[in-house]
Amino acid sequence: MKIHTALGVIFCLLVSACYYDKAEELYPSNYNQTDTSAASYSTFVAPLINNKCMNCHNVTAPILGDYSKLKLIVDNGKFNDRVIVQKNMPPSGLTNTELEKIKLWLAAGALNN
Repeated sequence: MKIHTALGVIFCLLVSACYYDKAEELYPSNYNQTDTSAASYSTFVAPLINNKCMNCHNVTAPILGDYSKLKLIVDNGKFNDRVIVQKNMPPSGLTNTELEKIKLWLAAGALNN
């Protein structure tokens, strides 16, 4: 009888430990991180560059403030290398959300949208 009770308790603990909640139900406002509209150039990338990059690059590389010139850096891979791969630009760093949005923008073709 003790064995059956112990096995019953262990079974109940194992079954109740399973966690099947869905992220979109738990965090509805943060779930759709793959929305490429949230990673557009005009609403996200340009303001991010203005806030985090132009303090240094306005003097040393003013090309970041111009989409067509930025696109050249994106197309030759330097932007991805420094921002996404090496993560050394900007020196202050980017949050995971900022990095993910930049990745989405790049994956969508780095459009001027």
